[in-house]
Amino acid sequence: MKIDTATALLIKYQTPTPLLTEVAQQYFPHIAERELKGRAARQDLPFPVFKIDKSKKAPYYVHLSALAAWIDKQQKAAENDFSAFS
Repeated sequence: MKIDTATALLIKYQTPTPLLTEVAQQYFPHIAERELKGRAARQDLPFPVFKIDKSKKAPYYVHLSALAAWIDKQQKAAENDFSAFS
């Protein structure tokens, strides 16, 4: 059985919009929280992030469709690189 990336992420996070900090634990453990917040504020991540509220203290969220698209793009690039070396 093969499931698409977005479905797998939905199963993992159990919400279509997990917190950026939750996603970062999995995919960006090397980035400190302060740096992560700065990148989010500048939209300097490989996918868009957003806040539900305009408050400076409001957390950032990630839509799983954007995260899935980025993961799929990274995986496709890795496949292409692998094929080039094979």
